[in-house]
Amino acid sequence: MADKAEQGPSQQPSNGDAQKKQSARKANRPSEAEIEAKRKERAEKKEREAKEKERQEKLGINGIGKDGKIPFAVREWSKVKDVAQDRIQGRQRVRILSWNILAQGLVRRKLFPNSDCLKWKDRQAGLTSEMISHNWDLGAFQEVDRIDVHGPNLQQSGRNYVYAKGYNDKQHGLMIAWRTKEQNADSDAAIFEQEPVASKLVFFDRESVDTDSDAQKDGKRLALSRVTRNIALFVALRFKDQSRKGPKGIIISTTHLFWHPMHAYERVRQMGIMKRRLVTWRKENGQEWADWPLFLSGDFNDQPHSATYRLVTGKPITQHCLDEIVKSTVVHQSVDELKEKVDNDDLAKVSGQEIIANGNAAQQDASGPGNEEEEDEEEEPNEEEEGEDDQILKNCRTAKREDALLTIDEFVQLHDLSQPPPKSEPPSLNGNKDKSTDWINHTVNLGLQSAYGDHYGNLEVDQKDNYFSSSDRNRERHDDADWTPEMANPHLKLQSFEPMYTLYSPLFSLTLDYIFLYPDQNTQNAPIVSGLLPTHKTDVLRPGIPRKYACASDHMPIGAEMMI
Repeated sequence: MADKAEQGPSQQPSNGDAQKKQSARKANRPSEAEIEAKRKERAEKKEREAKEKERQEKLGINGIGKDGKIPFAVREWSKVKDVAQDRIQGRQRVRILSWNILAQGLVRRKLFPNSDCLKWKDRQAGLTSEMISHNWDLGAFQEVDRIDVHGPNLQQSGRNYVYAKGYNDKQHGLMIAWRTKEQNADSDAAIFEQEPVASKLVFFDRESVDTDSDAQKDGKRLALSRVTRNIALFVALRFKDQSRKGPKGIIISTTHLFWHPMHAYERVRQMGIMKRRLVTWRKENGQEWADWPLFLSGDFNDQPHSATYRLVTGKPITQHCLDEIVKSTVVHQSVDELKEKVDNDDLAKVSGQEIIANGNAAQQDASGPGNEEEEDEEEEPNEEEEGEDDQILKNCRTAKREDALLTIDEFVQLHDLSQPPPKSEPPSLNGNKDKSTDWINHTVNLGLQSAYGDHYGNLEVDQKDNYFSSSDRNRERHDDADWTPEMANPHLKLQSFEPMYTLYSPLFSLTLDYIFLYPDQNTQNAPIVSGLLPTHKTDVLRPGIPRKYACASDHMPIGAEMMI
């Protein structure tokens, strides 16, 4: 006790100090007006966040980047004008998306100079986010690798998929995906059964042109000008709601046609085969599929003035179409090498394999492990470049009659779905020269309808400066030394309403991607195009994609809304 007594009286704050502290607290306390302003600010922030969330749900935006930003340039669907409501009443809305996502294994720095979006760590957010955005129900994707990433991403978004490479050693493949459950509050979304009814691969290198069924069964005439290892993927799907009126299912297909600009012959051949095989596949599967609509989508590596496009859609054939077919009616050395392997009974080295991976099955990746540490920007040659000049036909010889290549007459026949396929016995090859001018302005019966080509010029959101034939369309090849800004668009007279561009890289600006509908004899039941996903304007795309916050591929997704 003595010790405590020696310490003296405790140090208590004076009344003056306490009053000072109390006054300071009062001075620092916000006023009623300031409190109300803070409450209002918080409420406005919550309202903005709610509106942004609602906007993103409406636009189908999924997957915000780590920096809190949307990793791609957002677009809104636009309705087609003058679609009669009584025609679409009771129909199911189906949104189809098609996108060449640029396989990581095909990325080359020399093809995309100055891009900030080439390494996988830079591309992944944009690809995975946009792949599950845009509120689509059916998706067709080309140049797909890293399936170990894309597959689970799709499944987490309420979708399933089928993936196919066709050849074990290919770096990338095709994928078709579909919605199996509601992704958000969009009650109009089309929902399909979890599993596909069926799927099929078409191997263009071994498909015959003289039959509508598989070449191995009946065909005798390949009419092949070059081995390309290109494939097509078909998938048949049932709607989950089988009580609905109208078709109970849908058939969608996708492909990535041969890339080399000078090999027009082979693209025209591939597309004609694909058109016919899809129709035959529906017929072969009986009455249940008889009224299921057919859709064909993908990267066709040809523009609207090409022979491929004009034969597919039944547009008048031009001199340009004839010229590019005639010039490419040659035989590449790969065809002769293929024949040697077949003669030696070495088919295992050249035949495609039925590699179709369902989303519920074990993953089959085209590119091996998706390791971020591996080389992302390949330097070695790949199957799509082969070190070739894309303006020259190399390693080709003149076609002989025994090569059985198609004449222009036969190409018209191949694409005309109202006619039987060409005969097994080839006519004289002079048919591509002597009679070629007879086909100028000729149109093919039963051409396919292009969703954009037939309806992009009639959207509620006007796209008048964003067409293939718009006067503002720029040069297509950025190595074109003869081009000047004063030059007019050479496609003005074509009057095409396809998008101005679907690919916009630092080197090329092209329209290559399409969604086609097959004609229906019963026009009352035919699908109706009710909306489209407008493509980006040029100012969004410059100086080129892939680019962060614009698009993670050199192609942009295209989309068509159908009423079925």
